[in-house]
Amino acid sequence: MGMATAGGGHCATLVQGVAAYANLKKSAQTLKSAGDPRSTHQIMSDLFVERLTGQASADAVPVEVALMMTPDTLVGTSEQPA
Repeated sequence: MGMATAGGGHCATLVQGVAAYANLKKSAQTLKSAGDPRSTHQIMSDLFVERLTGQASADAVPVEVALMMTPDTLVGTSEQPA
């Protein structure tokens, strides 16, 4: 599975960012102390996705990837990069 970084020019105030991080960390530590085997940062990441998308797991989030390439590249008859 790949990795992603949140970004895109959307900004929160420092206070909002710190509050969001603190809430994710506290929630993750609560789950960890209840026996969750994931690392605190893994739990925080999963909670972030769940809260941002409303989905229980990243697998449930629809993703669309668009590729642009020549037909020759698509069928493998060209070395031209996509």
